[in-house]
Amino acid sequence: MVALFLPVAMLLLSLLILEGEIFLVKAKLQNTADMAALAAVQELDMDKLIDGEIVIREEAMDIANIYGEMNIVAAFSKETASQARIVTWVLKGSDTEPVKHPLTGENVQEARVLVEVSLPWSINYLTDRAELVITSTAEAAVRTR
Repeated sequence: MVALFLPVAMLLLSLLILEGEIFLVKAKLQNTADMAALAAVQELDMDKLIDGEIVIREEAMDIANIYGEMNIVAAFSKETASQARIVTWVLKGSDTEPVKHPLTGENVQEARVLVEVSLPWSINYLTDRAELVITSTAEAAVRTR
C-alpha cells in the first residue's frame, strides 16, 4: 500500500511546489506592472493640465520601462530581467474622442497607461526542461472629478 501511495504523494507534492513557485513569480510580475503603470501615469502635460485637459506625455512609456526593469532586477536578477518583455501603451482618450483599448477593445474616454510584463519561466526540476510564459497586466488612469 505504501509503495503505491508514495509515488502519488511525491507527484502531488511536486505539483504543489510548482504551483507555489508560479504564484510567487506572478505576484512579483504584478507588482512590477503596477509600479510601472503608476509611475508612467504621473507624466502629465502640465501646460495642457492648466487648461483643464488631461494628457499623458509620450515620455510615460520610457518611465514605465525604466521602473519595470528596475523592479524586475530587484525581484529576480539582471539575467532574468534581460529575458523579460515590457510593453507599454499610452492611451489619449477623451470624452469627445474615445480610443480603443488594445487588450479589451472597449472605448476609453480618459488618459490611461497600460503595462504588460511577460517573463519566460523555466521549470528545471522536471525530467524535460519546460518553459512557460507568465504575464501580468496593469493599467492606471487619470480622471477628472
